[in-house]
Amino acid sequence: MLSSISGSVGAATESNYCAANSFLDSFGAYRQSIGLPGISVGLGMISEVGFLHENPETEAVLLRKGVHPFTEEELLQILDNALTPPPGDTTMAMDERIGGDHYLQGHVLTGLELHGFQKSRDAGFMRGMTVFEDPRCSFIAGAFANSKDMSSANNSLGNGSTGGYPHAIAAELAANDNSSVPSDSLIEAIQSVVIDRIATLLLVDSKHLQRDTLLGDFGMESMLAAEFRSDMFRAFKAEVPFAVLMDKRAKIRTVAELIGKGLLEEK
Repeated sequence: MLSSISGSVGAATESNYCAANSFLDSFGAYRQSIGLPGISVGLGMISEVGFLHENPETEAVLLRKGVHPFTEEELLQILDNALTPPPGDTTMAMDERIGGDHYLQGHVLTGLELHGFQKSRDAGFMRGMTVFEDPRCSFIAGAFANSKDMSSANNSLGNGSTGGYPHAIAAELAANDNSSVPSDSLIEAIQSVVIDRIATLLLVDSKHLQRDTLLGDFGMESMLAAEFRSDMFRAFKAEVPFAVLMDKRAKIRTVAELIGKGLLEEK
């Protein structure tokens, strides 16, 4: 069965697609558990052929996320490996705490290579990556962190924050006098994070983004908007309406004001 990496580390905005692929992964493991053949291959980003090849704008979004594509030839090698049973003498009983070896025999996960993500990081663009927060990927996250000093990057992602927010925003939130209207200083603090996230998402210098910058001028389209909404939720636990991001008149300050109001309501 051809599954997707989204079955393991998908986005909340694709819940139906993630659920369908997660079923395929579990079904492969189930068939293995009852002695029947079955394997689910969770595919990552494939270049040269298929949907991405025919839709370069979608491929560009994934590249900006740091997803590393593999080629048609590599895809065929993955399928060949998946269909080749392991030697009998190398099969070992697995720790029952992770459910037995049928889970490993029934699922092949691809697409977690971090070459593209490292390239973006080395160019100065560091984004949060949900997969790094998943305990199942702790070894990958550790290897990535050890490949370069991550102290400055972690700060940009909001680690070391207060109440889940960066320190500057937490301080301004506490000092906000009005319970429903965000102060200018709170909006300014939020804007700095919003600008940093948009600059990283679009791979543009943050100096080109100001409070009155129109998001439409930088090609904010549906897939970018979905990624940006996820970034904002991870940073602030606040919802930014999709319709606002797709409005050609929407400015960075508009987004910051919406987030500020949401934070005050939560407070």
